[in-house]
Amino acid sequence: MAAGADSKYIYRGKDVSPNLEVKVNVVDDAGNVVDTYSNAAKTVEGTRKTITNKFPDEALPPNGKVVDYYIENGKIKGINGLNEVDFVITKDGQLIIGNKHHYLGQGQDVMAPGQLKINGQGQIKRIDNLSGHYRPTVQEAMSYEDLFKNLGLDTDKT
Repeated sequence: MAAGADSKYIYRGKDVSPNLEVKVNVVDDAGNVVDTYSNAAKTVEGTRKTITNKFPDEALPPNGKVVDYYIENGKIKGINGLNEVDFVITKDGQLIIGNKHHYLGQGQDVMAPGQLKINGQGQIKRIDNLSGHYRPTVQEAMSYEDLFKNLGLDTDKT
């Protein structure tokens, strides 16, 4: 079945990035996988600069939390009304959302850290580079929109 306007696209964590293998499952309204698309891609290593954790030896915060989600039609779904979350995009291209960047990134260097503002329908309204542990520069944050688009997220109204 070819992807159509009624198809739902689910992108799963580490399987999505412009520099990694991308696998897209086309799912019907009943949740059945009806088709899968993938591409051959190169690894992240050496293709994008990572953002360094400025406090790598600090213990992970006990109040850090990862929020489960899925991406559907370019929107973040399954987050139960949360409208502001921290995020990191790991070196292997996985988008992790929740709270406490240091916890989300497990103390490791990342491709992108910051905060998201999300409306009630899951549309990203704002992407910023606010992170005390990573302190990304404005120049580093300039790549964020492309990273999110490559994850299958709609950033046109961001």
